[in-house]
Amino acid sequence: MAEVPCYCGREIPVIPYYRPGSPELAKAVTEALAEHDCALMSKHGQVVCGKDFDDAFQKAVFFEMACKIIVLAGEGNYLTLTEEEIHDLDVYILGKADK
Repeated sequence: MAEVPCYCGREIPVIPYYRPGSPELAKAVTEALAEHDCALMSKHGQVVCGKDFDDAFQKAVFFEMACKIIVLAGEGNYLTLTEEEIHDLDVYILGKADK
């Protein structure tokens, strides 16, 4: 999904399972979101952050949609975008300078 690298990030960290509300889970989420706007908490779900509510909500929707596509496709039945395809999106969709 083009929206994932454009709005959620090129890489989505996966946090190992920790008990809900545990200090370990809080630490892992804090560390993941220090460098990323989205993360997947194993056996919990997603966590996202953004500049405001609308930005965070948009990321959450795109992230959820991508996860649904992967789950419905089944293991090994989906492809991810290549670095070249992501670069193309950066330039032509997000207007980032071509490097």
